[in-house]
Amino acid sequence: MSSHQFLFYCAGATAESPSLELRGDEHHHVARVLRSDPGDILLVTNGSGLVLECRVTRVGDGSTSADVVAVRSREREPRGLLLALAIMRRDRFEQAFEQCVELGITACVPFSARGSKAGEFGSRSTARLRRIAVSAIKQSFRAWLPVVLPAATFETLVDRARATPHVIVGAVDGPPLRPCAGGGDVLAIVGPEAGLTAEECAALEGAGAVFASVSTHRLRSETAAVALVSALRRDN
Repeated sequence: MSSHQFLFYCAGATAESPSLELRGDEHHHVARVLRSDPGDILLVTNGSGLVLECRVTRVGDGSTSADVVAVRSREREPRGLLLALAIMRRDRFEQAFEQCVELGITACVPFSARGSKAGEFGSRSTARLRRIAVSAIKQSFRAWLPVVLPAATFETLVDRARATPHVIVGAVDGPPLRPCAGGGDVLAIVGPEAGLTAEECAALEGAGAVFASVSTHRLRSETAAVALVSALRRDN
């Protein structure tokens, strides 16, 4: 097996699990990509902060069996960072989402704004994002799988903003982003390419949102999401 380490995902794994069974894409990667043999060591996360060191015992046709050797880490849940990203063309949305998962968001909610120029964001799109999230945490060696929430209306987003301790809206003409004082989760909002309307901005401001800039340049929405999440994770 390659000396390069890979992280695998098994939702049902616990610190008390004596052994694990990897199926589907995880088994395919072990058996067909890495061509692992019994005795090889794998790292497995359950997406809830746990990383286990496992020794392969069997590579079958449809699954890989492994014994748990040790608990590598039990990460504490990070400060909640929810990304609310305006619905846009699918490939651009998914690109932004994947990179923001790697940077450390703990949840994502697509939302519709007046300036959104994309079709309906349904259950298939949500399921696809969840698959992307699994791939992204493995790539970035994150032990926390973000929650992908169903698409929200703008009114629902405003309600969520009222209930969240810190709400930051990316705005090219806003003041520079400052660290969020005090504890509590953070809601990062990135609007559509056309921007949020004056009425939408007023509604978010009334819900306690702060408008801030992370760049001196006007960024595409997908770039703005990555820049904002990166700055929030670095400074908070």
